[in-house]
Amino acid sequence: MFIVSGEYRKVKRVFNFKKIVEAKTEIEAKHKVCSILGSNHQVKRHLINILEVKKQ
Repeated sequence: MFIVSGEYRKVKRVFNFKKIVEAKTEIEAKHKVCSILGSNHQVKRHLINILEVKKQ
C-alpha cells in the first residue's frame, strides 16, 4: 500500500490529490495513480505532478 499525493492541472486550475493504492513498488504506484486520474478526470500524464509517495 502506498499513499501518493500531488497535483494536476486542468482548465487553468491546479487541483491537489491524495490517493491510496495497492502496489508492489513505488513506480507501479505512480503508474496506477496516473491511470486512475486519467480515467476519472480525463487528465493527461504530463499534467500530473506527483510530489510524494509514502509506503503505508
